[in-house]
Amino acid sequence: MHDLRLAVTSYRPGDTIKVTLLRNGKEMTYEVVASRRGTDGGIAGLGQSPSRRSQQRDLSKLGLRLNEQDGQIVVVEVLPDGAVAKAENGDMRIMPGDIIHEVNRQSVKTVAELAEAVNASDKNNIVLRIERKLPNQANAYYFYFAVPMADDDKK
Repeated sequence: MHDLRLAVTSYRPGDTIKVTLLRNGKEMTYEVVASRRGTDGGIAGLGQSPSRRSQQRDLSKLGLRLNEQDGQIVVVEVLPDGAVAKAENGDMRIMPGDIIHEVNRQSVKTVAELAEAVNASDKNNIVLRIERKLPNQANAYYFYFAVPMADDDKK
């Protein structure tokens, strides 16, 4: 942790920092924006002022656990109380293993890009373009899935 603090001090608030992590033997690179260290002594946040943070939708309200694999966003789990689970309609649903390619027709390849696209949306619905690969089949199929975002989710 000491090395991280020393490395971060060479940046100013607002600077974009490329961070490479090793998770499960795989390198993952993220871009974060430096901010001032909090008064509580914690590590600086992702560079969003409190006013900007309060305007954002909480990505966790979608109710998806996601993982980045090979430049794609893969659904790991659909949580039962999330907006995605509540939007299920018969056989139309998002399932573990599905890949999210777009949010409101905007291409996304990382969870950070997904969050940015969701937060940038001023619509009451988030429309996801999903790829599903079926077991024992060479081809995948794509579909769009609308997720209602209640007004109280838009802060």
